[in-house]
Amino acid sequence: MPNKKYPVDFQRRVIDEFPDCPDLHEALKSGSDIVGRYLSDASTGGIRAEDIVNAFKNNEHEKVLEQAEKMLRIRDLWKEWRTLRL
Repeated sequence: MPNKKYPVDFQRRVIDEFPDCPDLHEALKSGSDIVGRYLSDASTGGIRAEDIVNAFKNNEHEKVLEQAEKMLRIRDLWKEWRTLRL
């Protein structure tokens, strides 16, 4: 059974979060299920405690916020992937 293609909008949003990941881009175009693995792994990566402490010590709170917001967007993409594949 051939892979089902991903909606164009979904592909665009995934590529926006992973602009430097050509293997993922190819998996999206081909409709591969490995896309879910990429999203799952990236959504649970977390921010290291050391990075949080250093950001606050160096008054770089925005850096931590940006990383956390990106993780939330990726988590939402993973949830969407699950609804597309189930």
